[in-house]
Amino acid sequence: MAKEKPSKSVPNKSQHLRISYLYQAANYLSTQRKTNAGGEKTSMEINRNQLQNNEASSRPPGNTVSLASTLGTISQRTQIRISKDIKRSICKRCNTLLVPGITAQNSIENKSINGQKPWADVLVVQCIACSAAKRFPVGAKRQESKAERAAAKEASRLNSLEERIASHG
Repeated sequence: MAKEKPSKSVPNKSQHLRISYLYQAANYLSTQRKTNAGGEKTSMEINRNQLQNNEASSRPPGNTVSLASTLGTISQRTQIRISKDIKRSICKRCNTLLVPGITAQNSIENKSINGQKPWADVLVVQCIACSAAKRFPVGAKRQESKAERAAAKEASRLNSLEERIASHG
């Protein structure tokens, strides 16, 4: 009789699927075009024209804000970590899905003197709805953790010790 292999199922799979669905739905709604194939106005465009003078007109199309906030609420309640890519694509201030060119503006900033240091490049993603900005380093290597630096130092010490032993022996 063969041993049974342990199952490789993901805990809280239904919650992961729910979070994934909400993210995909928010992404779809935010990237939807203003007009459909026939050139007719969609309900989103009609609503946008009605609210043109209000602050709500700067909101993204559809119901992406509530989808993104629900996504965050579910992940907090179920204690599921959201991936870095999903976190970076949601505005922390207004929960809008940040889609470049539609709901966000991307630019690269280098505040070094005359932009001489290429490792000082920073990607700035600015939300159009609330003007909040997120900054992410571009091109710079992330510093190793203290444990990784200590392990590398120990490995180099052992290598030099082995070389000395080999040269004497």
